[in-house]
Amino acid sequence: GIGIKLQNLLAPIISHVSVYGFKTGIELYDRLRNIIIDGCHIWDNENYGIHWNGVSLHQNNIIGCHISRSKKALFFDNGDIHNVQINGCDIEGAGSENLIHMLATASGSQVSQVQITGNTFEDHNLNTSALIKAESDNNRYIGIIEVVGNQFSGSVQDAIEISRVYGINVTSNSWFNSEGFLLKASRSADITLNSNTIYPPPGFMPWEMLNSALFYYGGGGLTGATISDNIVTRASTQIIYINTGNSNVANLIITGNNIQYRSGYVVENEMESKYIFEIRGNNLYNVNLSHNNVRAVDGLTRGFLLRDSTSYEKVMITNNMIRGIEANRNKYFLPDLVEDVSTENIVAMYNI
Repeated sequence: GIGIKLQNLLAPIISHVSVYGFKTGIELYDRLRNIIIDGCHIWDNENYGIHWNGVSLHQNNIIGCHISRSKKALFFDNGDIHNVQINGCDIEGAGSENLIHMLATASGSQVSQVQITGNTFEDHNLNTSALIKAESDNNRYIGIIEVVGNQFSGSVQDAIEISRVYGINVTSNSWFNSEGFLLKASRSADITLNSNTIYPPPGFMPWEMLNSALFYYGGGGLTGATISDNIVTRASTQIIYINTGNSNVANLIITGNNIQYRSGYVVENEMESKYIFEIRGNNLYNVNLSHNNVRAVDGLTRGFLLRDSTSYEKVMITNNMIRGIEANRNKYFLPDLVEDVSTENIVAMYNI
């Protein structure tokens, strides 16, 4: 059954309560306003820790809770949900599908203005999907999402996965003892990925599991993304992959990222054919790839690629440095090396 169910209430407070052993720990239903859930243990509930079940809800604070051991720790299950703050919580799983899942596929569903700040996320390397997942459908909406100052660890999937999300800020998080991408996206826009740190603490995990990467985008056009000032240490895989197929890439900035491949890493066959940064799309407009610093290792021969476009407009690739890859065609495979497309308005210089 359900431990605590809130329905048609104004300003209820759930504080210092333990809720465990149910199908659903806390269910928010129908119409609610101004909800506070504070200092609670919500654990070992089979399906959901907290379930926003098609609710119309504005203003919801979840503060200082321990939420763990459910199929989905926090599940925003359609509805009309706005102004949610999840702050200072320990959110864990043990084979969860997701620790936070935002879903807006039913008619009229919206999820917006969600702040996820100062939490720890961990699934002990047993999760079956991304730790945080957000997905909407045509004519639905998820957006204005902030994921700031959190710690992600113990994941064998991506940290964050989004589809049709419009406006997400992923800033100042740490991501370690994990595999996959910090952010995996499709059919989304207005993305900020800034000042995050991806690293394995020495001795914290086996060397062979170090496959964390920064950003993956596949499917649909990409309009508006800034990927800047991130640090990836002891890398062993491709760091940024963007492929919009027959759609365009526009207003993309990748700058100031610091990438260090693991000393002694043996490059495997799969990585031999990959670029460290790979950007592909039908047309590239207003793209700035600059001031990135990469320390590669022996065996890596491919650096940055911008390719597959039928046209390039206002593209700048400048002041990048890749150490450890000798000069060759694939170190910087840029538009000026592609003969069958228009290359007006391209600046490629001071890359070493």
